Amino acid sequence: MANRTGLTSRSVFTVGFLNPHKMNGNNHGWSEVQLDNGNWVIGDAGFGLAPPEDNQSFFYSERDLLLGPIYFVENDTYIDNMELYVPNTQKITIHTTKMGEDFNDGLIYVLLHYKDKSRGMWLPYQTNESGLAEVNLGIYDGVTYTIGVMNPVATDYAESEISLGHDSNVASIKLDDWKFSKVVINGVLVVLWCIVYIGIIINDRPSEFTKMGNKVGGKLMENRYMNQQIQRRFRKKH
Repeated sequence: MANRTGLTSRSVFTVGFLNPHKMNGNNHGWSEVQLDNGNWVIGDAGFGLAPPEDNQSFFYSERDLLLGPIYFVENDTYIDNMELYVPNTQKITIHTTKMGEDFNDGLIYVLLHYKDKSRGMWLPYQTNESGLAEVNLGIYDGVTYTIGVMNPVATDYAESEISLGHDSNVASIKLDDWKFSKVVINGVLVVLWCIVYIGIIINDRPSEFTKMGNKVGGKLMENRYMNQQIQRRFRKKH
């Protein structure tokens, strides 16, 4: 509709949010439209939001949502848009190394912790040639974060726990400090499932292999760490 009327619009999304009242969450996308005065207003069919009644403060002040990183897309580039939606934020520089060398193309995972609930979010970009990436996180009462990096061609994964509001704004992650996390488990289970499936075909012994395959398949179904986001990102890149 904005395009038809000649208005400038852009796609905006958050990689995840947590509702502290219902203790559930999801990812979410919407649109912003630029008015003649240069201000951006939101149009969100999912939440039924439209100007002039609603603006960027709705998610934070009206719904009390704990928002993960927010971006808009411009020329296939993800641009931070967090400060329009959350009043207090802090930019964290992620520096990733492996065997003492800067590690690029690392997949970045952010885990938001609130009380006994956590919300995991994959970022839509990776570490650069210097092993660096930046993420802007919201500062909320009672919230801490875990930042993790995974090697996309192996099962290397390491993470660092951070709390915002302090002077330090660097998360140093060494992929040498390998952690047996759910992210890694998911990758290992995929490999195991493939081996089991091939074994069924080659050996034609469905009884034992099927039992094992069902167990592995069940674990895969339980582990939901936004693999669709990774697949979409790699389809765009490759």
